[in-house]
Amino acid sequence: MFRVTLDQLIFLYLFACVALVGLIWWLQERRRLRQTRHALQDRVHCSVCAYDFEDASSDPLPICPRCGTRNERPRSRPL
Repeated sequence: MFRVTLDQLIFLYLFACVALVGLIWWLQERRRLRQTRHALQDRVHCSVCAYDFEDASSDPLPICPRCGTRNERPRSRPL
């Protein structure tokens, strides 16, 4: 058996709790970023009228519904 003093036991308990909270925060943050990236995947910004619209088609040059110009689809990049 290991000999553990009360001070060491309290430290280990607090360290485990803080590590658990940090791990849960990190996992939730990764999940939130993945959802945000997925939500912005079909978003296109018109370079003429500055209108943001969603286009789920695979067309490389989607047409802006407001002004009718063709726009390049943005490259996906990390947030």
